[in-house]
Amino acid sequence: MHPIINNIIAAASDSTGVVAASSAYIAEQYGNNGVIAAWLIVAIVAMALAAKIIRLAVSALMYLVVPAVALAFVGSMILPLSFALLLPITAVVCSLFFLLKS
Repeated sequence: MHPIINNIIAAASDSTGVVAASSAYIAEQYGNNGVIAAWLIVAIVAMALAAKIIRLAVSALMYLVVPAVALAFVGSMILPLSFALLLPITAVVCSLFFLLKS
């Protein structure tokens, strides 16, 4: 196998060992209710992180990608420049707007 794949498998097995050890420690100290509470906390934090990432992706799509492509298309219709030449320029303008908006 490729060395990178071996490293990934080793890291995954190490992390599952850490999770199992943590779960056993929590079960020993607090019982099954503590394990359930710990998993709920982990799930809530993971969902909050996923919501932030999704919100950022949607904002980037709404304020960066779609306006940049639309401006490049309109600019290529009006100006004697190509779409491929205008797209990086409009992407910079829209990303500055996106930075100033947030």
